[in-house]
Amino acid sequence: VMPLKEGLTLYRGLGGPVCLPSCFFKSDENGCRGFVEWGFMSTTANKEVAIDYSEARKRGSGEELAQDWRGTGRGSLPMVLVVRVSAVDRGACIRDFSQYTQEVEYLWVPGSYLQQDGHQYLEVTEEGIMEMIPVKVNANLKADTTDILLSRKKSMHMAAFQYRIDEIKLELQDREEVATKRLALDNTAQRDPTRYTVQNFVTKIMEQCQKVYTNHEGIPPEAYIKDSVYRGLVWEMVELQGLALSKLNEWIENTVSSF
Repeated sequence: VMPLKEGLTLYRGLGGPVCLPSCFFKSDENGCRGFVEWGFMSTTANKEVAIDYSEARKRGSGEELAQDWRGTGRGSLPMVLVVRVSAVDRGACIRDFSQYTQEVEYLWVPGSYLQQDGHQYLEVTEEGIMEMIPVKVNANLKADTTDILLSRKKSMHMAAFQYRIDEIKLELQDREEVATKRLALDNTAQRDPTRYTVQNFVTKIMEQCQKVYTNHEGIPPEAYIKDSVYRGLVWEMVELQGLALSKLNEWIENTVSSF
C-alpha cells in the first residue's frame, strides 16, 4: 500500500474554457451534487503543474476575463480542482513510472465520483487569477485489479468451453437410441457385451473432450491476451464439437467398422 503523506493535497488543472456541469453546483431532487469521472483522472501534488495545465498563460489578464467566474463560457477564469485526500479515497502515485517525474502525478481509477467540498475561491498567482474549487473525490473501490482484468478473458473462454462440453454431451445422448440399434450389428460388441456398450463409448468421447478442456484450463491467463494464442484456442474449442460427434456418427453410419 502506498504511504499517505500527512496533509497531502492534490490538484487538477482544467485546461481551456471548461464549464463544469450544472449538477456539480446544484443539488438534484435527492439533494446530491457531483458527477462521475468515467475515465482515469490525473491529479498532481505540485500546484504549479496544475496551474500550468489550466492554461492560465493563454487566457489573458484578469481584466479580460469575464464577469462570470463560474465557468459559463463567457470568459471564465482558469480553474483548478483542489482535492482532499483520505485514507480510503486516494489516487495512486505513478511518479516512478512517468516520463515527467516533476509532475508528481496521482492517478484515480475510472468511475470515481467528484463533489464540491466547500466554496470556490480566487487565488492570485504569477500566471494570473485562478478559480480554486475544493472537491472531494470518492474513489471507485469496485474497480477490478490487474489480475482480475488479466483473467477475465480466460474466464469467459472457459465458461464458453464448459457450455460447449455440455452441448456435446446432450447431442451424444440424443444419438443413443440409434447407436443402440447399431450396436446389435457389431460383431466385436457381441463377444463382450459388458465392455462394449454405447454408454462406455460416449463416456470415452467425453473424457477426450474433458482432456482438451483441462489443457485450456492449464494455460496461464496472460497467454489469453495474445491474439494468435486466443484464436487457436477458440478454433480448437469449436472444432471439438464436430470431432466428438463425428466419432459416434462414423461408427453408426459405417456398419463395416466395429469397436
